[in-house]
Amino acid sequence: MRPVGPTAILILVITLIGLTSASMGLYQPSIPAMVRSLHTDFASVQLTLSLFIFGYGLFQIAVGPMSDRFGRRWVMIWFVALYFVSSLVCAMAPTIGFLQVARVFQAAGGCATIVVGRAIVRDVYSGPRIAQAFSHIASAMVLVPVLAPIIGAQIETWSGWRANFVLMAAMGGAALLVLIFFLPETIRRRDPEAANAARLVLNFKVLLRDPTYLGFMMVYTFTFCGIFIYSSNVAIVMIDLSGVSPQGFGLWFSLTLLSYGASAFACGRLTPRLGAGRVMGLGAILVAASGLAMAWVAAEGILAPAAIAAPAVVLNLGAGLLIPHAQAGVIGPYPHMAGTASALSGAVQMVMAALTAAIVGHLYDETALPMAIGMAIAGCATLAVHVEARRRAARVNVVAPPPGGSS
Repeated sequence: MRPVGPTAILILVITLIGLTSASMGLYQPSIPAMVRSLHTDFASVQLTLSLFIFGYGLFQIAVGPMSDRFGRRWVMIWFVALYFVSSLVCAMAPTIGFLQVARVFQAAGGCATIVVGRAIVRDVYSGPRIAQAFSHIASAMVLVPVLAPIIGAQIETWSGWRANFVLMAAMGGAALLVLIFFLPETIRRRDPEAANAARLVLNFKVLLRDPTYLGFMMVYTFTFCGIFIYSSNVAIVMIDLSGVSPQGFGLWFSLTLLSYGASAFACGRLTPRLGAGRVMGLGAILVAASGLAMAWVAAEGILAPAAIAAPAVVLNLGAGLLIPHAQAGVIGPYPHMAGTASALSGAVQMVMAALTAAIVGHLYDETALPMAIGMAIAGCATLAVHVEARRRAARVNVVAPPPGGSS
């Protein structure tokens, strides 16, 4: 294997993390068609999204420590292979229940791309370059979620929803080949006890007792909850209630995601000028404002696609300012257990997002109100965590600022 530099490794990680966005975005325009094809209801199809996110978060608890124990390379290879096989099974699912189970296995395979990918970035970058690397990941990764629903809508129109899962399998197979031939081992020192249950519990205790870690984790978690509540419920709102076509929905959905890419790009340039605390504070305000705006739109019964998409644009603008710093904050102080720190944060984030989105899906009443209320709660929680973290930082006068701390 030829030596690969940090920039090439970062590009590879970005490509691999794209599998996750594709796994959610590709078949979202197909959700109404899947309800009819599988003779089920919206809540059951929406559950395939929530189960994916739930499994994606839960399995990170195992994958992260495994990468600290056995190394990044082979853990990534075996789990991406699982993603490839389970994607094929999803494409052949005869019933909604079969599809739901297959999505959990697909999530187990796909979660390695994010949790091990973050640890790999921590392996090859240090200091301020970690946050810069995550900013590059965030801005570059907007391409996949922007294109995925547009491509998925065309595939749905011409070949049906199963073809979207065939495409996921093809991407997983290609990623597997790239990993085998190009990904080097990046961990400098393996921890032989990292996967030990007692050691794992001890590491989790260390992380959960760190208020700075908790602050970054919960800011990230509540922000992602708002994003996922919107993304998992907006298809049925726009297509069934607003009368938007699958192709039109793909365009509207992609438009909202462009704001995330622009914001993440701006984050890397604003931070040196304003400091991490001020940038995250602005992001938290935008996230809270977006949820309250969506609640007002839904309460007024406004179903125009532009009115539904506008608060989501503001949400993604705020998220682009928050998430790169939160991602760097949860693993930066822990180079010796970056995989474990990334796994715990990812697990909490994904499980909470899955549960909140599933609750919102089951409360669907043929209006946009359940989705809007969920987004408002998540947005206000993001701002509240930011304010509390900043208050605590001011009280104890910490040197390294938590979310919203002064730079």
